[in-house]
Amino acid sequence: MLNIDYIEGDSKLLEEVRHLWIKKRKYHEEKSTYFSDKFAQITFDGRKAEMFEKSEIRVVIAKDAEKDKYVGFCISTIDDKKLGVIESIFIEEQYRRNKIAENLMNLSLKWMDEKGVKNKRLNVAVGNEEVMNFYKRFNFQPFLIVLEQKNNVDSN
Repeated sequence: MLNIDYIEGDSKLLEEVRHLWIKKRKYHEEKSTYFSDKFAQITFDGRKAEMFEKSEIRVVIAKDAEKDKYVGFCISTIDDKKLGVIESIFIEEQYRRNKIAENLMNLSLKWMDEKGVKNKRLNVAVGNEEVMNFYKRFNFQPFLIVLEQKNNVDSN
């Protein structure tokens, strides 16, 4: 059985998950139905800067204690209007289906509750719909479908 430790902290932990975040971005780049090129252009430093604009940042890291290796993370934010957002969650493929993502979500949502968050939100990229049932277990439901026009599209 896996021995997973959970490390909770603020923005100071962001650099610890850079390598896993890059794997997550590549995962979305491969899965994306229409915008692989757009995912390829997203940088960790750019996303980090966006998150620093929020009031609070929470990072939870899953660590395989036996291998002394980070295997997953969840980054959450709360803005000044008390909107909580699961910004990013990722588990190394070989560690999936071991309740690690569930534990990361529970810790992140608990933090939001403790901070008095009024609404909670997350985004699911098109091409990654297989995660919808996972999020529904936490009572997240589809609210909007956002369509974005691709560049260089003939408008005729």
